[in-house]
Amino acid sequence: YWKKKGIDDRIIGRSEAEDLLWEMQRLEEMSPMMLREEHAKLGLPPEWDLDRHSMVTRLTKWLVWQRLPVAELKKDCQQQHIATGGLKAQVDPEQRRELAHRLFVGSCREAWEAKGSPVRRFGTVQAAAHLVEEFNRL
Repeated sequence: YWKKKGIDDRIIGRSEAEDLLWEMQRLEEMSPMMLREEHAKLGLPPEWDLDRHSMVTRLTKWLVWQRLPVAELKKDCQQQHIATGGLKAQVDPEQRRELAHRLFVGSCREAWEAKGSPVRRFGTVQAAAHLVEEFNRL
């Protein structure tokens, strides 16, 4: 049932799935400006050339990653060549949040690289995000 609704089958528990479905519907109802604000809350610059569908897709991934078990997040990180070591957090909820953020930033980095931004040359994602923000202002 949940898979038909677009819920990742790795989400454990009915209440988690229901909560995720509600959050996904909330994103679908948001305006592009509201979606950019949600994006900014995660510490990344608004991407003015990103279409509404892409913003919803990216933020939906974030919602899913926040709810996956740590072991599943580590698998996703490994598949996307994102480091899983050096976690600051020692307990599950904080590790989940940190890994989810790494995955989200990784998905943004891939999009920026696809647009021709030499993100990896900047050393940190924050420096790359600053470049993207400056570029968006032009």
